[in-house]
Parts: sequence; C-alpha cells; structure tokens
Amino acid sequence: TVLVRVVDVSPELLLALKENPDELRRLSPDQFEAFIANRLDRMGYSVALTGPTTRKDGGIDIIAVPKAMNVGSVVLAAQVKHHLGEQRTGRDAVDRLAAWKGTPFGMGLLVTNTGFTKDAVWAATQEHNANFIRLRDFNDLKRWLEDQYGDPEDWREIPDRIELAPGVVIEIPKPGLYSATGDVLTDES
Repeated sequence: TVLVRVVDVSPELLLALKENPDELRRLSPDQFEAFIANRLDRMGYSVALTGPTTRKDGGIDIIAVPKAMNVGSVVLAAQVKHHLGEQRTGRDAVDRLAAWKGTPFGMGLLVTNTGFTKDAVWAATQEHNANFIRLRDFNDLKRWLEDQYGDPEDWREIPDRIELAPGVVIEIPKPGLYSATGDVLTDES
C-alpha cells in the first residue's frame, strides 16, 4: 500500500530558499521531497508522496496527476534525488526510472538539487527514453522557487516538429506561458 502524506512547505522556508537557493542542499531528503511535491502542486498537480525517504518504493517518491484532467492527462512518477555536496545524479537513477515505462505512468520526472552526470543526460535523451523521462536540476529549481513554470526550458524535451510520413512534417504548437496566477504572459502557439 502507498502511504500518502499531506504536503506543506512553510512560507518561511520558501522565502529562505528564494533568498538563497543554495539552501536546497541543506534540506533533509524528506524536506526536499516535500518541497518538490509543493512545487508540483503549484504547477497544477494533485500530489501523493509514497512514504518516508527511507522506505523501499521502487524508485518512485511522488505520484502526481493534473488537477484539471483532460484527454491528454498522464500520471507522473517522480523520483527525487537529494545531495548534500556537489555530487551529481547518475545514470543508475535514470535507468531505474526508465524501468517504469509501459506502466500506468505516462511520464517520469527525475529531480535533483544539484545536476546530472553526462552519462545520465545521455541515457535520458536516448530515443527509447526521451518521450518518457524529464530531467530537472538545480537551475530548474531556481525558476520553480520564483513560480516560473512556463519557461521554454520546461518543454525542452518536446520536439519542434514531427515527421508523420515521408515528407509530411508538422510543426508542434508550443503552449502559451502563464504566470502562477494563470495570466497569459505570451502565446507561443
């Protein structure tokens, strides 16, 4: 059975992290998972944490679904990697998350408070993983601290065009950018 915890990150903690994002490294693993769950909630997801960071969970720390469900909604599986120093998240974490492809999870999100090794980035961007895995690192977290979720970096894995048949290439529309309050900032489509 999955244990679900209510996610609450204090305004004081968020303010301290906004003032100094490097403090993300000082959080405990449980606090970091709660922070990521909080940010996913702010992005418009309903979030469930799978249990304490010490619990065997198959590599899935957070399960999320869009609060506004539609035909394109997917179940998101997030794996959260917290490091105290400069250690980077490696390929083993990518491989473990990729093992969930073909399950009810439509997308795998791997989040770290540092960065990823070159091998991890390579594995995540291979054709057999690229449509499933999203890597988010310290630079992404700094944007998330400012409630910036619609940055073009957030759709970097989405191709600009798709070839449907020989010579039939379709441009992929990009979503508009929205503020945390839902105001349209730009319309890229």
